[in-house]
Amino acid sequence: HVLEHVLDPVALLREIRRIMKADGVVYVEVPNAGGWSAEVFGGHWLAYDVPKHLVHFTPDSLQAVASKAGLQCVVERHMSWEHSPVTLLQSFLSAWLGGHHLLFRSVSHEASVATRVSFRWALHLSVALVCAIPAAIMSWWLALSKRGDTLGAFFRIDPRASHRGMTALEREEV
Repeated sequence: HVLEHVLDPVALLREIRRIMKADGVVYVEVPNAGGWSAEVFGGHWLAYDVPKHLVHFTPDSLQAVASKAGLQCVVERHMSWEHSPVTLLQSFLSAWLGGHHLLFRSVSHEASVATRVSFRWALHLSVALVCAIPAAIMSWWLALSKRGDTLGAFFRIDPRASHRGMTALEREEV
């Protein structure tokens, strides 16, 4: 999860392509702004995370950015056990109970100690404990339907378009 944090994702992917071996593969994982949770929870979706996330990707926009960088998708995934259930669960909690990602912020040290001992925090934690397994199951189901909270893709150098969209200097470097 780096690409959503950079101002120029095409430039970063071009640099990755430049240093890749001809038969190399790179894995890119980003929050899926085209997923079910982003659509349903809107501004409560945990992964919007502005201003930390500067760019938001859908499957189509990630493919387009990679293509501009001269990369071709080999395999696409819509699940990360590390990120997808947490994103779904916290988005649900924020939409239902308010508190703008209260539980997530408290465990990532973005909230004060007073917040972590509040009634609202205890309520969020209690509901999260009850909903954690259903959130994991739903995240898996959403991934199967290609609507998960996380979008991952394996890319290789596109042999048909490895020079498309590159400057003369960039072509010399390949």
